Amino acid sequence: MDAVTTLLNVTEKWARKCGLDEDQIQRAMVEAWYRWRQRTKKLPFSCWARMAVRAVRNQVDLPWCGTPPTDALRHATFGVMREVMDRTPPPDVLVDHAERFERALNQRSLKHRQMASLRIQGADVKQVAAALNVSPGRVSQMARDIAEGFDE
Repeated sequence: MDAVTTLLNVTEKWARKCGLDEDQIQRAMVEAWYRWRQRTKKLPFSCWARMAVRAVRNQVDLPWCGTPPTDALRHATFGVMREVMDRTPPPDVLVDHAERFERALNQRSLKHRQMASLRIQGADVKQVAAALNVSPGRVSQMARDIAEGFDE
């Protein structure tokens, strides 16, 4: 048996043991072959198989058929660096939060809405307190009121 056949057999066995489906097994075999072909170190076939299965599980594209770095979905999935996930909430969550925040504000007084507007614009608690002619403690209390309405 030649080296490529042995590599593919080892990769297939490892991929099945890891619970990959048929499509993922085929991708892992191609990935293992590609990595093995590009090798700079002599490693056992099991190492190439493990690297390939890990790449498939992490949804890493093959080098020659990957998505461009400018693709928005890739950025959302992998982040700027593949090791660091993008923590930005998905659009549906942002819309839900905006609607809940709007509902919470509509249930409060004009001062509450003014306080929220000033805080969103970047004013600190002391600046908001001076603008609304209330104490800084009252500003914090109004913020808690809005937060409690947000959770309802």
